[in-house]
Amino acid sequence: MELPSIAAFRFPAQLPAVNRAWAIGQLLDVTVIGATGRNSTALRIGGTTIESTTPVPFSPGTRLSARVVALQPVPLLEARPADEARTPETAAAQSLRGLLPRKLDPGPAWQALAADVRELSDRKPESVAPEVLRAARNLVQRVPDLRALASAATLQSAVALDGQALEASLARAVATHAPVPPVDDRKWQLLEVLAQFRSPTQPRSPVASADSALGRATPATEGLQPAAANVHLGREGEATAAAATEHDLKRKVEGLLAHMTTRQIQTAAAAEAGHVYGMLELPVRLEDQTTCVQFEYEREHVPGHGADETPHALLVVVPLPGPTELRVRLSAIGDHLSVVAWAPDPELQRKLMNERERLASRLTACGFEIGDVVVAPLASPRDDAFLPRGLVDTRA
Repeated sequence: MELPSIAAFRFPAQLPAVNRAWAIGQLLDVTVIGATGRNSTALRIGGTTIESTTPVPFSPGTRLSARVVALQPVPLLEARPADEARTPETAAAQSLRGLLPRKLDPGPAWQALAADVRELSDRKPESVAPEVLRAARNLVQRVPDLRALASAATLQSAVALDGQALEASLARAVATHAPVPPVDDRKWQLLEVLAQFRSPTQPRSPVASADSALGRATPATEGLQPAAANVHLGREGEATAAAATEHDLKRKVEGLLAHMTTRQIQTAAAAEAGHVYGMLELPVRLEDQTTCVQFEYEREHVPGHGADETPHALLVVVPLPGPTELRVRLSAIGDHLSVVAWAPDPELQRKLMNERERLASRLTACGFEIGDVVVAPLASPRDDAFLPRGLVDTRA
């Protein structure tokens, strides 16, 4: 039996903390330890032993190069023999190597940053430089309220200004000789905050701050406790507390920038491979919390099919008070649209059921041919429910 040219490894949804930093498109070095059961194999990845599921048998000691192709609902790797897959490291891979150790989960990071700004503004504004606090306060105040996104125009504007297209907009501005700072872009606002931190040499611009955000690594495994908690140390420790406060604020801003840039690299890597894929987490205010609405878009490539016959899918995860969430998946082929909504709360399910006809009517008015509108409880899918096709190629 030949060594398979390509194989898939599937993992449990809950992985050690070191593996939760994986990103779609990332390359990993894998060593096969040995079989642990039927279709079950122990692997060594990044110094950690992890058990995986694969239908392809591998001999102990086999070395592979694996690419992360999915993270939800379970992590999935596409692996090839190491000698076939070894190529010079790309600029994207080099960037990911520096970004992944310090990127932060955007939901908790935005919440902690907003809490810091409130605490520092109300109690200890002198704990950080005034220009830092001013820029951070401006950043947090521009986070939209979740209810405002019910307006299609507001949602479209919020997504467009979420920072994913900052570099492209800057390039267009330079090409058209209209270098107007994109002050409404969220990535630009994060860079503005970063630019205000004390520098031993000279003031820095948001563009210069991008180099700092992408250069020096800071472990993202540190806690996300509000930085303002460091100021309650008494008079003798005020100088040290102020420095610690600024360090924590800066780490959170850099972690958000690293996460945002990682998403951009994933989108670019998918495009280079001929796929259309993108994910963003849009920060929003929900009552007295700051959290994120998640958008994940994918267009499947089907050889021999035109654009009107190509499936499109958009998954939206909306946080709600409780805490609970609403997940909606829209699938379209041409003008034919299907909607599936999941909700864990029975009362929310009932409300969604009552709104199905009105939703279908409004979508029809927008020119769509409506297929299914399904409302279901929110439940974890089977581990193999979303195993991509074409990832296993065995030849006997």
